[in-house]
Amino acid sequence: MFRIALFSIALLGSVALGLVLAVQPQAASTPSGFEPDRIAAILVGLKATDIKREIVENDPRISFRIGEINYVTDFYSCENKTRCKLLEFAVAFTRDATDTVDAVNAYNATFVFGKAAISKQDALVSSRVVNGVAGWTNEQVVAEFAGFLGATDALLDHLKSYVVAAGPSVAGGAYQHLSAPMRGIQTDRSGLASRPARLARLPVNRR
Repeated sequence: MFRIALFSIALLGSVALGLVLAVQPQAASTPSGFEPDRIAAILVGLKATDIKREIVENDPRISFRIGEINYVTDFYSCENKTRCKLLEFAVAFTRDATDTVDAVNAYNATFVFGKAAISKQDALVSSRVVNGVAGWTNEQVVAEFAGFLGATDALLDHLKSYVVAAGPSVAGGAYQHLSAPMRGIQTDRSGLASRPARLARLPVNRR
């Protein structure tokens, strides 16, 4: 219920502005990049608990919990581990029989604002990458997190209803990340070189 409420509230305020703000520079007063301290404060405002900060692959990570679910926020392309160009929300779930590579890739081709993968630890991963070079307000970060939660819900619903075609499927366990690009939005992902290794260390939630 928390995820649905947060998704609804934040998205109502961002539907009209979200896509425009994602591609246009923000006002000079809007901080550019993502600072872990500011993101941690935003997460506290979202009632996150068990907030833990660490350095993974030489960049910051914030792990946190909302309700019964563990999430992480990873930061990439950082200056002195404080001003980071890219932020990624991610959550991992134990994999079940519906989580085939074919089903995951079908989701990625359909829901271009969410991303899914099967990690090296054979877990289902949902994530969302945000480019912070142009600057993001706290409200926009909250809206992006809400969008991530909505995309995760869409992923789980998609996997429940997806009918796997007859014939052999791609073997599980290999990292898959074949998402279609966001339409009309240019996102520099050059800082994501270490992403597979970092996602392999995600906390895995039961479903």
